[in-house]
Amino acid sequence: MMRVSQSSETDWWTMFQHDVAHTGCSSSTAPDVAETRFIVNYTLGHQSYASPIVIADRLIIPGGYSNFSIYCINATIGRLLWTASESFFSDATPATYANRIVIPSSSAPAGGYLYCFDSDNGTLVWKFYFTEGGYGNMPSPIIQDGVVFFSSGTTGVSQQRGNMFALSLFDMENVTTPKVIWKKSLNSIGTTSPAYSNGKILLGYTTYSESTSSVGDSYIVSLNATDGSLVWSYLVENVYYGLHSSPTVVDGKVFFGSYGTVYCLNESSGELLWNTVVGTTDIYASSAVADGKLFVGTLERKSPDVPAVFACLNASTGDLIWNNTLGYDETLPSSPAVADGKVFVSSTRRLYAFNATNGDTVWSFQTIGVSSAGPAVASGSVFLVDNKGYVYCFGPMLYFEITIDPIFYDNRGEVLNPSPEYWRIRFPNGTETIANASETYFGQMGYYSIAGVFWKGASVEWETTSTFLDSNMTWNPLVYCILPTELTISTICTTYFLGFQVRMEGNLTCNAVGIAGVQVLLLYSVTGGTSWNDIMLASTATNGHFSADWLPPATGNYIVRAVWTGNLTYPSAARTLHLSVTPYENQYVFTVESNSTISDLTFDSNSHRLSFVAYGENGTTGYTKVTIAKNLAPDITKLKVHLDKTEYEYTVMNMTDSWVLFFSYNHSIHQVEVDLGQTPIPEFPSVLIVALFMIGTILAVIAYKKKH
Repeated sequence: MMRVSQSSETDWWTMFQHDVAHTGCSSSTAPDVAETRFIVNYTLGHQSYASPIVIADRLIIPGGYSNFSIYCINATIGRLLWTASESFFSDATPATYANRIVIPSSSAPAGGYLYCFDSDNGTLVWKFYFTEGGYGNMPSPIIQDGVVFFSSGTTGVSQQRGNMFALSLFDMENVTTPKVIWKKSLNSIGTTSPAYSNGKILLGYTTYSESTSSVGDSYIVSLNATDGSLVWSYLVENVYYGLHSSPTVVDGKVFFGSYGTVYCLNESSGELLWNTVVGTTDIYASSAVADGKLFVGTLERKSPDVPAVFACLNASTGDLIWNNTLGYDETLPSSPAVADGKVFVSSTRRLYAFNATNGDTVWSFQTIGVSSAGPAVASGSVFLVDNKGYVYCFGPMLYFEITIDPIFYDNRGEVLNPSPEYWRIRFPNGTETIANASETYFGQMGYYSIAGVFWKGASVEWETTSTFLDSNMTWNPLVYCILPTELTISTICTTYFLGFQVRMEGNLTCNAVGIAGVQVLLLYSVTGGTSWNDIMLASTATNGHFSADWLPPATGNYIVRAVWTGNLTYPSAARTLHLSVTPYENQYVFTVESNSTISDLTFDSNSHRLSFVAYGENGTTGYTKVTIAKNLAPDITKLKVHLDKTEYEYTVMNMTDSWVLFFSYNHSIHQVEVDLGQTPIPEFPSVLIVALFMIGTILAVIAYKKKH
């Protein structure tokens, strides 16, 4: 089982470009393949240029434009630990020292705050208000030996009041305000993130030109970290839109980029050592320097199309070692990160891992959103944030033992009996497996869930929760199954033409338990189901049984439907059957009930045959129930059924004055014939005899009265 090291020796990524010198280089191992340990989204906001930082197995990210805060995520498993207690906007990369996190915030059109939070829980420790700057993008701060160095950022084109600050992280002026060690006026309208090396602060800034009412000169300066006094200043020529690339300081050299050119200055004197043109578009990102190599990328430009370039230079001479030209739809605003012989850089919607020696692509990964923020490398993993708020962790997947033993409940909240035949389990990578008992899996870290339940040969609806696996565990998910409601309906038909009556009976159950005290709506249609007429509402008994009597005309084709609308416990249900009726000499009635569509029901009095067509959807099973008066077929043994001209077996129910024939078949189009095998002998039904007797009696009484 693999676990990520969390020892005190871990080289954490604690601020912008890893450290106070902005080297962008980590001693951590780094993945050789694009395997994602987790992809999470807690902010659902828009990131800008803010890279994540990683400290003590915690990933710190700003919330971006839509979610004004910072978020702390467990860097191993991706779980949210806390959200900062203050609401603010920042696209700066935070910095951390000891148990403190600092990050500046814009309060446009002027001023802003530098916030300090407790890294254990996100509570506010203090905030420092500055009146200058705070307009637009905020430079990322650094922390050196408990001192926070930060610049007040962009001030707006016509306002020159940018400053550089040194604040004590722990010494306070009062309970809410940190001690200001020094403040340096830069007369700037925009500044880069500062870097620290050998007791000096290195940063770039851009002035405002009164003569042109636009961007003026740009400088790289070295300040004494103790008091902010100027050590040296270097004028950067041919800067059209201000200086954006923050300096990187390695081996006595200061590296930065501007409009396609990389510069190298002597750290002590500010003297230009070399400059190299790597492209024809601007350089927004800082460089990364490792093992004598410098890595930097340029922006893409359209009209005319100029692709982005990612280059590797000799850090001592500026000579080109290799470069990669990216696609015309890619750009490189982010700063690279170097670790384990690989250099990582995000380009629009893709994270690249290049071989640091020759520039070959080791792997790449397409992100969901656009990432203008540089990646961070720590503890064997690469971390990235995109503008849709997704946080990516690339690194070795963690595996644990998980025993999954679900407990299933029915609609009433009782333990389901019988248990499901099987269920599906979904793993974090989206794959699924089938189980029918408690199972133990050696699975990857992530979310596990029940993905399907199969009961009595069919899939049923269910409700349950997922679990996040980040250690060995036993999971007993409570799975609440929504079993289907079972609704049946059948008919019992009289066989006399006069007073023809249909009794409809059925049952409303769930898992063989009656649903009592509810109403089932009975309807019929004579238009093939395009319109419906209510028959009545039938109430269910304690066992779910219901019945109703219906007096339809003794001829025609009907569709009978039973509907229950459902409730909070049981889902709705409906059942339909076809009922065809044809009379014989206005004395008797033949009826055919079926789940098939019935047509052309006729009785041939010459051949003594009842015939009809039954059809339904292929691959399903049909049934037919035929009711025949006993007076028309006294000897049931002579009656035969033919299906498609072949004699067919049937079962028979012996009712009081009728035979009920039942047979089933596979659906298609079937021609059905019922041969009575005997000559029907019409006779007066008992109802008619009683009626004639009553009429005769009345006539006799009338005649008697006339005589007397």
